[in-house]
Amino acid sequence: MLLTAFGSEQQQVSIAAASDMKFALDELVKTFKDIHSEVKIGITSGSSGKFFEQISHGAPFDLFFSADISLPKKLQTLRLGSEIIPYGVGQIVLWSDQYQISKIEDLKVAKFKKIAIANPTHAPYGARAIEALKKSGLYESIKDRLVFGENVSQAAQFVETGAADVGILALSIVMAPNFKDKGNFKIISKDLYSQMDQGLIILKNKNKAAVEFANFIKSNQAKIILKKYGFQSEDN
Repeated sequence: MLLTAFGSEQQQVSIAAASDMKFALDELVKTFKDIHSEVKIGITSGSSGKFFEQISHGAPFDLFFSADISLPKKLQTLRLGSEIIPYGVGQIVLWSDQYQISKIEDLKVAKFKKIAIANPTHAPYGARAIEALKKSGLYESIKDRLVFGENVSQAAQFVETGAADVGILALSIVMAPNFKDKGNFKIISKDLYSQMDQGLIILKNKNKAAVEFANFIKSNQAKIILKKYGFQSEDN
């Protein structure tokens, strides 16, 4: 990567990121700062839908990493951003810190009293979880046992702390160091939910350091990191 000098006003980058990117983005930022140590990057994690609403109403972010690429496309249509960069396809998984679980049908078992998912109203991972439950024919039988996190990261915390017995979570979260060495996970068949194409958008102020970081996401170095956290390429 070429070293680019930024003016002092261009050395701070504010990122809104879907919570499934939390751990991958931490590593991506660290790698980027090995070259651009002068750039300060602030990350706010949350649900894609809520960030879309905030940005639509003028929230001053430089970049938006969305778990659903349709939201950056809407912002582009609203002329609130410029280039969109796809960075991967998300996957949903079953994860439990207490119990062995091998397939989605196991959720019917009575011992799973609380099943954590992200709020489907504004979190793409929650919407895909509901989609998978309905397509597998499980939704009606377990809907009263669902507990909702504000985003997929909070849903993971519910399971990690024992507030829920199992969760339908993001693969990128359970691949993180503090998750992958405990509990167990099972990838949910992609046939049960629509593909989760993810992408970032460079927002309208076009901060030069933000553009440089967005371009870094296209690099082979960044792609290796994203693959490490379970983000598939679009052509898989």
